[in-house]
Amino acid sequence: MVEDTFEWHGIRFESGVPEPKMLKTQPGIYLIFTKQKLLDIGEGGDVQARVTSHDRKECWQRHAAGATIFYGAHYLPGVPEQTRMDLESKLRAMNDYPCGER
Repeated sequence: MVEDTFEWHGIRFESGVPEPKMLKTQPGIYLIFTKQKLLDIGEGGDVQARVTSHDRKECWQRHAAGATIFYGAHYLPGVPEQTRMDLESKLRAMNDYPCGER
């Protein structure tokens, strides 16, 4: 269950989810973070599937340095993929993510 929400760069994200399987199977933007720092951001047509099978999981764990990793999402059902990608690019440009390199 999502514990709360937070606003980040004007967008409301559901937060406090400690397991990727707790994310919804909807399209959206996701954030990977600890209480101390942001680790990664991305987008997907199914946020849960994308985060669960992500190729940068090891990077998240390495940079979390033992801290609990949380998964937040801003769901965008019915929004075109290009719109999600544009929003991800905009948010990516606003912060530095140690695991966000492509």
